Amino acid sequence: MSIIQKHQFREFVGAVVSSLPDNLDSAIVQKWIDTPERLRGVLYKTFAGDGESADVLARTDTFCPISVNYGRSIEDWVEACQCDNSSSDITSEHFPTERQGIAEVVVEIVRFFQPISTEDALKEFARRGLRPAELKELLAFSEKHPNVQREFSILALGSVWKNQENRHLAPCLEGDPAWRSIGTRWLNGDTWEGGESDECPTRFAAVYSR
Repeated sequence: MSIIQKHQFREFVGAVVSSLPDNLDSAIVQKWIDTPERLRGVLYKTFAGDGESADVLARTDTFCPISVNYGRSIEDWVEACQCDNSSSDITSEHFPTERQGIAEVVVEIVRFFQPISTEDALKEFARRGLRPAELKELLAFSEKHPNVQREFSILALGSVWKNQENRHLAPCLEGDPAWRSIGTRWLNGDTWEGGESDECPTRFAAVYSR
């Protein structure tokens, strides 16, 4: 491999800087400022490549800065989202949170390009400096961006409820052009579908928070 020359590196940096979009959301920009190691890794994988990179396994399709009031009840969130259908399992009792106050977070909608288990999905989030979204964050996302779930289901693995049948359930936004709903998905022995198509049926909400 040939070594990059100083003048070539300066030209390369100039080309990268001049190609950056000038309309990025400030919260997204701050996210990269706050996580330089992650930014360095993404840039390296983008420009150098590393064979079977984990970035081939998954991709973030959407960055959505939102404000989340963790003191707001699940029931209030559900009403505000105005879904056509809401599962009776979606309650404050079933999905409590230890988070308090109001926080500004960035929700990332992640899709995987091959079937993946919940365990491996969580490992990939951690590798990317993310955590799985909780129910209140998922509902805050739905309230601000109600039409996204019409395109694909969005699962939040950060909130899990064990029901009377010992099934572990996580909240999920679903819908189509005619309706929207908030329900749950069974996690026991799961393998989630993946694929290159934009019609990939299930995606995952993950959170970056400052």
